[in-house]
Amino acid sequence: VSLTTLKKNLPRTLDLFGQVMMQPVFREDRVELARKQTIEGLRRQNDDPKRIVDREFTCALYEGHLLARVPTIESVTRITRDDMMAFHKRFYHPNNMILAVSGDIDREELLKSLGKVFNGWRREEIVLPAIAPPKTEMKSTVLFAHKDVNQSVIRLGSLGIEKNNPDLYAIRVMDYILGGGFTSRLTQEVRSNQGLAYQAASHFDVGRRFVGTFWVETETKSESTAKVISLILKIMTGMTKLAVSDQELSLAKDSIINSFIFGFTKPDAVVNQQVRLEFFGYPPGYLDNYRNNIAKVTKEDVLLAAQKYLKPDALTIMVVGDEKKFDQPLSMFGTVREIKLEIK
Repeated sequence: VSLTTLKKNLPRTLDLFGQVMMQPVFREDRVELARKQTIEGLRRQNDDPKRIVDREFTCALYEGHLLARVPTIESVTRITRDDMMAFHKRFYHPNNMILAVSGDIDREELLKSLGKVFNGWRREEIVLPAIAPPKTEMKSTVLFAHKDVNQSVIRLGSLGIEKNNPDLYAIRVMDYILGGGFTSRLTQEVRSNQGLAYQAASHFDVGRRFVGTFWVETETKSESTAKVISLILKIMTGMTKLAVSDQELSLAKDSIINSFIFGFTKPDAVVNQQVRLEFFGYPPGYLDNYRNNIAKVTKEDVLLAAQKYLKPDALTIMVVGDEKKFDQPLSMFGTVREIKLEIK
């Protein structure tokens, strides 16, 4: 729950904030409105090929795990106001909360106001459900969903890393060189040299409580679908064979270090950073040492990271498009499993 307010309105806004936190009403008309909006969103979830790829790709990587769950019209219809009230009563207590504030406010005055607003909010015993980690076995998988469009939306990837991975900084530099900006290998080859896509990018999403994902994404005309996938696989393989150049290394590190400051330009960005670090249990000094750790990365570190974490022969490949227009069948990359786009 968050708020942004003018300083002069803070007392009244804090009162409302406290009511929402501690005593939400969940009015039946608001619940029903939210339900209808959610169901309408589910009915339209297959309209956008990008949304299809986002959903099905994630479900494939976390197959069999809670992270692969998606809402359905049936599951949303079953939720009641009583369910929401019970969920709030079970989990929303001060010993299960982190409160962060940023702004032109006197600290002591703020603490006094917060104490008044949240006075009487009692601690309760909270038992969080145990959740097993996802399976991390990597295997080659080819997924396809038919859509009558002129462009193919393509995603390649696998499960990636957790936040405490010791290779994090080498991975960040390696990933930037692979697909992190206009100077990346993916952008230079797929877009600039071959003219096959407007953009091509890669990213390692650092898992907070569980392992995250690694993905490469792009869009291309249907007639160059297989060509683009083959080119991406070739570029990834090249990263695992030879060390990057001095120029690539220097540019990647400078870009990451120089862009770091933009995460602290606004008060809300600062406070969100601090909450995230606290909530996910990052080690002390993580942000303070981030730039220095990036600066220490060597070409050898990047090559080892590529060899360890880029697995071109064990990727999930997901394509949404019109297979009748493809330059070559997707079966050239492995056995194809078609995903039927049904509304449930």
